[in-house]
Amino acid sequence: MRFGVPVIRKDEIEPRFLELLKRSGLKSEVDPLISVVFDRVWGEEVKLFEEKQSIRQKTKEELKEKVKQLTELVIKAKSESLRHAYETQIETVTQELEALGNATGTEIDFSIPYRTAFDKALGLLKNPHSIWESLNVHEQHQLFFFIYEQKLPYAKGEGYRTNEISRVATLFEEFATQKPLIVVFV
Repeated sequence: MRFGVPVIRKDEIEPRFLELLKRSGLKSEVDPLISVVFDRVWGEEVKLFEEKQSIRQKTKEELKEKVKQLTELVIKAKSESLRHAYETQIETVTQELEALGNATGTEIDFSIPYRTAFDKALGLLKNPHSIWESLNVHEQHQLFFFIYEQKLPYAKGEGYRTNEISRVATLFEEFATQKPLIVVFV
């Protein structure tokens, strides 16, 4: 005992936790649900990205048109001060244009990051134990609280005193096993 708290050796608690972690994976019948969720979320992200790209491209075209108009005004200007005012505006618009960047709608293959993210997430959800050892302490802490809602009770000699499965597993398994509600409109 140390400061009135029982001491539990690391080599006693870690193997038991790893066993608990092995039991925290998702059942394979949940895979289709996870796929649907990821597909929808990824689709929304791609749509949002494409909308931003479209707005960006439209803004760039408007700024280019403005530069063209201002250039014509510079050429037609009768006084030097008016010419200078137009040139200042051209500089401002050009800076805005440069801030948007020169990259136009470069084709991006969204399936590559999607597949990578999906495979990692699915692997984590199905078998969190498999990546536990490769994480640093901070990442393990984050993963722990992603999997479990709170610290798990442990008793010396008895081990972990919980029947709790991962909250992520619980969520997906509840959705996967729910029977659809039949709604009748009268």
